[in-house]
Amino acid sequence: MEDQSEAEIGGPMQIEVLEEHGIQSNDLKKLKEAGYGTVEAILFTPRKHLVLVKGLSENKVDKIIAVAQTLINMSFQTASSYFEKRKE
Repeated sequence: MEDQSEAEIGGPMQIEVLEEHGIQSNDLKKLKEAGYGTVEAILFTPRKHLVLVKGLSENKVDKIIAVAQTLINMSFQTASSYFEKRKE
């Protein structure tokens, strides 16, 4: 079987991947301590809740969200289009 990342097979993306895109590891540690372990968790959480994480400024939260949005497509897609994508 080919080596596939969790994201390619539909699993959640761990927040550590954000470090590869310019987010500091200490900021990721703060997020994990606050209970946000995946990129999807960050994107599904309202911004006003993320800025309450101790040690994260509004600017840092905006940057984290922006990077996360580049990694995860949060747009609507039909089940049939998702199925076709998974078949590939």
